[in-house]
This record gives sequence, C-alpha cells and structure tokens, in this order.
Amino acid sequence: MEEESEACIYKSVGHRLFATVFFLAQEVYTTKRTGKRKARICMDGSGQTFGVDYNQTFQSVLRMDTLRVLLSLAARRGLRMRRRDLVAAFLQGCLEHGEIAFMYQPAGHVHAFDKRGKPKICVLLKPLYGMKQAGRRFQRDFYYWLTRPRAEGGAGLIQSQADLSVFYYRTEHDEFLLGVYVDDLIMLYPPEAADDDGTPVEDSIYGRFIADMDKNWKSEDEGELSDILNIQVTRRHDGSVHVSQEQYARRFVEQFHEKLIGRLRGPPPVRHANMPPHTPQIAERVLAACDDTTERDPADVHLSQCFCGVASYLVTNTRCDGALAFGLLCRCMAKPTDDIFEEMFCFLEYFRHHPHIGLTYEPGRDGEREGDDLVAMSDASWETRKSTSGWIVLMWQATVHWRSVQQPSIALSSCQSEIMAASEATKDVLSYRRLKAELESYVLPPRLDGVVTDSPTQLLTPSNPRLAVFLNT
Repeated sequence: MEEESEACIYKSVGHRLFATVFFLAQEVYTTKRTGKRKARICMDGSGQTFGVDYNQTFQSVLRMDTLRVLLSLAARRGLRMRRRDLVAAFLQGCLEHGEIAFMYQPAGHVHAFDKRGKPKICVLLKPLYGMKQAGRRFQRDFYYWLTRPRAEGGAGLIQSQADLSVFYYRTEHDEFLLGVYVDDLIMLYPPEAADDDGTPVEDSIYGRFIADMDKNWKSEDEGELSDILNIQVTRRHDGSVHVSQEQYARRFVEQFHEKLIGRLRGPPPVRHANMPPHTPQIAERVLAACDDTTERDPADVHLSQCFCGVASYLVTNTRCDGALAFGLLCRCMAKPTDDIFEEMFCFLEYFRHHPHIGLTYEPGRDGEREGDDLVAMSDASWETRKSTSGWIVLMWQATVHWRSVQQPSIALSSCQSEIMAASEATKDVLSYRRLKAELESYVLPPRLDGVVTDSPTQLLTPSNPRLAVFLNT
C-alpha cells in the first residue's frame, strides 16, 4: 500500500493509476465441488500502453490438433488421462525486475484512506488478471519450472519442439506426458502409476510430478479427463477414446434454428437424417453470392458472420464431416443471400440430426510397430477461378487433422490444383511426424511416404514437370 504523496512522485515520472474491475461469473462452475460462483478482482488493462506498461504479451497454448494426437496416443498405449487446474494461475507468476503497476483501491475497501483522509493506492507485487502481460509472466515462470532439473527444484520434464505446450519424460518402464492450455493441465500416465481412485504412486514419474506440483504451485485435481474447452472426452470399456462436442452442437442448433427459419424466403426445406450438410448447388450458390454486388442488410451480415463464427469451433475441433460446407459458407459470410441462408439451414439441420458424431481413437493392436500409420490424403477441385483444397491426416487410422480451404492462387490445370493440395498436406505430415517421433521415441526415417492422392498425373510430375501441361490442355 502506498500513499497518494508517494503516488504523485511515481506519476511524475510516467506511471499511471489503473482502475479496479470486479468480475463475477454468471454460471456456476460445475467442476468445483462447492458449487460457488467465481468472483475475481482485476485490473483494467485497457489503458496500458505498449512500450511503457508492457512489452510482450504472447502466451503459447496447446494446439487442438496436438490435443487430438495426445488422446490418440492415450488410446493406443492404454494411458490414463487426468486433468489438473492451477488455482488463480496468473497470480502465481512474477513480474519482471523493475516492472511496476499501480491500481486504485477496490470500491468499499475499509482502508481506502489514510489518517489524513487521503486515498491510498495499490502497488501490484504479482501479475493480476486484466494486465496484458499477466499470462506471459505466469507462463514464463511455469514453463521454466517444468523444464528445470529436479535437482534444482524443477519438474525435470522435456519440452517438445513441435508444440511448446507439450512436455514429456520417460524411462524404460514408465512414461509421463503433459499438455498445458493456459491453466489447465492434461496429464497422461500408465495405469500402474496411480491407484484406482487416482492417488499417484510415489516412485512413478507421475507421482513425483504431483508431489513437486503440490510443493511449488497451488493446484486442484479435477479427476479423470472428461471435458476440456467444451469438448467431451469419453474412455470406453474397450479402451478406445471418443471425442465429441454434443452439448456445444445442441446449443449451436438452439441458438440459430429460429433465426434462420425467420430469415428464409419460404417454408424451410425438408432435411432428413441421411442427407449431407449442404445441397448439390452449394458451390454455384456461393459463387453467385460472391459476385453479387448489391448492398446487404447489416442484420443479415451480422447473422451470417455469427453463424460461421460459432460453427467454426465445431468444424475445427471434432466435426470434419462439415468442413467442406463450412469452408464454402465462410467465403460469402459478408455477402449472404437467400440461397446462402438456405444452405446455412441445411448445415444446421445436419447437426440437429447428428449432434453426437465425433472422433474415436482405437487402442493399439498387437504387432504394430512404432512409427507406423501416419498418412495424409489430399484432393482438390479445379475451377475457373480459385479452387478448393481438401486434405486429412490420419494417425493410427484415426483423424487428427483436416482442412478444406480455398486455394490462394489460380490453378491453370487440374494437376496444379492437386499439387497445391498435396503440398499443404505434406507440410502437416512433416509437422506431425516430428511430434510423433518425440512422443514415441523413434528415429525419423529419411524418406517421407505418407501422402496419398488420386491424381496419376501429379505422381508423374516430379520426374517430368512439363507433363502436366500436355495432359491438361
């Protein structure tokens, strides 16, 4: 606590006072056993100036495709999955030397004034929620502790170079993997490393990590991993891991169903459960909407953009079956037409019929070798303007990554269009094989045999680049 006279000295050399903000969650956090609402005091960091109050704000998080790889690995190797939460994570970080921030006292504080009646201010000794650099300050300290040797007071884990939010450590008979998403820890360990109730065995890597966590950080055990970021994770009786977003999909349908029905120009089309999430004319309708230069109603544009924004979290995480339709709809979300709203309704009806569809990762089979089963399949359309690339990456016959995007340049032939799609798929395969090699401890083979395409011309092009011109003219 500093008095106003001292604050004026600091303010004279460039320091400012920031407002205090109270945050109260509107929903009860079901993961907390008490069922209480979460309240937090924050600093209003909207007035912070770059280069004066902070310099760096980037905080890396676990990628969603890496999360799918970890879940696939858990199913393959029979690892148990557990979740742990860091309590008030940002408050457990440390400010850099010389980093000072001042904040007004919270409203109604009993000691808001000194004996002379002058208001006091707060000097922040720790990063506070609301500070633009708070997340980075916490992650810098936490990641450094994870990789510091245990003899020096750290956790002694190895940081992945393919995804900096993945840490691992293994011995001949034990292993431990950790994925970090801000303050959520996703832990994978062998069944023998803990009892049935989750109590860790002391001499296991998992047990030593939990002991070190309890000694250095304030955290809570959230039990077996069942959900993370609105993604439900289910371990089935046969050892497979099922990932879905059923609850999110149902909320998505509920949010937009009545809005789209009210926007359609006629009665809503009948869509059965066996129909795809789009009509056969979706490509032509999207092209016509993009070429239409008439001014759109701002309310229609807002509805279209909100629809695509909410749907993106489904399509990019667990629902690869809607990637093609979603990618096409995003091209014209700023220029919606009556036909586009009909396509959105078809997309929504598909998810109303199939909210439970997700990804299933099967357990490993006897006789499989480490390093096997990483393959990508690519395809592309050839259009007079920009074509569409689509590819999917499979690991152990399970989907871990997919995309359906518009190509950045115009392809002069179907062969060029296929090569663009295959090149993007190859980039993903190279990235995943590095991550897979780290997690499974095998040596990368010198050759890459992992991209499948249906274009014979594309396969011959590397040996004869001019062949594509003659075959496609």
